Amino acid sequence: MVEKVQKYYGKAIRNNKDPAEMKNAIYAILDHYRSTDENPQHKKCPIGEDSWCIFNRDAARNVPPPLHKDKIKTPLSDFVVAKMMPVFQRLASDDLLMRCKEGKTQNANECLHSVIWSKCPKTTMVTRKRIELAVIEGITQFNSGNSLHNVK
Repeated sequence: MVEKVQKYYGKAIRNNKDPAEMKNAIYAILDHYRSTDENPQHKKCPIGEDSWCIFNRDAARNVPPPLHKDKIKTPLSDFVVAKMMPVFQRLASDDLLMRCKEGKTQNANECLHSVIWSKCPKTTMVTRKRIELAVIEGITQFNSGNSLHNVK
């Protein structure tokens, strides 16, 4: 279940450019997995024939949907949803989603580390001085972009 939530969270970020659409897609995950035959919760799930939600996908194809007990097996109870809600609220916060615009999910530190390690690979033994120079040069390049390093 956790792996599926992670997968669909990533899709919610990558497939939507607008933070409001991302937020809707994130909450759709929670609603989808609390859905039952008696209380279907697929209004926020993506629609269309290529939707990850089999229930909306089948509706778009005019095919009878499967039973929830066959696909979702054990829906999330209200108790579990209440416990998960604070996590989903943090994952769907406007501040976080604004940083994920354009489907960019890479954390800024990972990007900086990549710049530093391109100057001084982790696989090669070097002196402390060389590492310090690589960090200084990497931070300078990261903060100014490539503009300083393209000047000849």
